[in-house]
Amino acid sequence: MRKSIWAASLLLGVLWMVPGVQAQPSMTLGGAEDVGPAVMEDLRLTDEQKETIRTVRQEFKEQNRAAVDKLKEQQDALRAEMEQETPSLANAQAIVAEINRLQGQVMSNRIEHLFKVREVLTPEQYGQLKEIRERRRERKGDRMGPPVEKQGKGRVEKKGKKKGFWGR
Repeated sequence: MRKSIWAASLLLGVLWMVPGVQAQPSMTLGGAEDVGPAVMEDLRLTDEQKETIRTVRQEFKEQNRAAVDKLKEQQDALRAEMEQETPSLANAQAIVAEINRLQGQVMSNRIEHLFKVREVLTPEQYGQLKEIRERRRERKGDRMGPPVEKQGKGRVEKKGKKKGFWGR
């Protein structure tokens, strides 16, 4: 009984993490770091470079779409397994293994895509692209609030008393 409760808890934890992959389209289909039209203008790409990058991007999206669709199917299968009255640990583990394999495939596709784009750029253009990406990261970070090291330490309540983690 304890073993099945522990296994169910573990798998529920995994299930809780799984939706995060669906919420990250930029990691799966090209998103924020992709070299889109605005970035192409900033980098002053030649027409040939633009066309090559468009082709590489399209190939990447087509290649990745199947893996992303299968990943979503496996996530749904894991949810269905966990919602059964008596979920099978073996079935759930097999589904999780397939999810891990598909996530690895998606990441591998992404890395291959980035290398192909990099091959098209001159060293100067690649340096500019790195600067553009850094500025984007900084802007994204600004929307999320100050970095942890700038937030101060501990929780402060009325009259300057510091509170612990649980507010005690």
